[in-house]
Amino acid sequence: MQLGDSDTPSKTGEHDGDEEEKVASLASLPITATDSDLCMSFWYHMFGEHAGALHIRQRREEEAGGLILWTLSGHQGSRWREGRVRLPHSSLSYQVVVEGVAERRSAGHIAVDNIQIIDGLSMEDCKDPETPTSPPNEIFILPMDSLSQENSELGGPGNMLKTLDPILITIIAMSALGVFLGAICGVVLYCACSQGSMTDRNLSALENYNFELVDGVKLKKDKMNGQNNYSEA
Repeated sequence: MQLGDSDTPSKTGEHDGDEEEKVASLASLPITATDSDLCMSFWYHMFGEHAGALHIRQRREEEAGGLILWTLSGHQGSRWREGRVRLPHSSLSYQVVVEGVAERRSAGHIAVDNIQIIDGLSMEDCKDPETPTSPPNEIFILPMDSLSQENSELGGPGNMLKTLDPILITIIAMSALGVFLGAICGVVLYCACSQGSMTDRNLSALENYNFELVDGVKLKKDKMNGQNNYSEA
């Protein structure tokens, strides 16, 4: 039997819902135990906020409500737990009713499984185990609070990002500085090359100018020497 915020009871159950809460119940066949008490064992799973309440009732066939022998309410963790309840003997036959009560806007669920009568168990041991044992059927529901605790203990994504932030900032700053220095070096090298080419051009022009002056002087001297020789002759 399973009761949730949108579930309906099975064909063997009875359902009575109103604006306040929803109730799902599962009743056993008539039990006759006139001489001794019985011990009933069952597994339950109550998970979520406002999960509701679980009742174990003993009622005679003529009764409507019955006597509550065991009850539990609220969130009980993301695991199956074993419950045990003592069924008092009665001169009349009775039924055992497993009843789940959930609020109309409940955000959790109640599930019950593996209901049985334990033979050969003393009534002193017919009580809920203090430590949960292995469930009959595993259900993989992990609460969010355990996830947050694991992330905080092992170093979650937020801690990793906080650790990597200074490293990333340093890498970006060094890359930007390298690009800036490279640009400056390129400009300086370009200016130096430009100045060198202009200097070479100026020197070559000056040398040509001097050469022309020297040639002009030479030509002038040669011309004057020729004129002097002609006059002497």
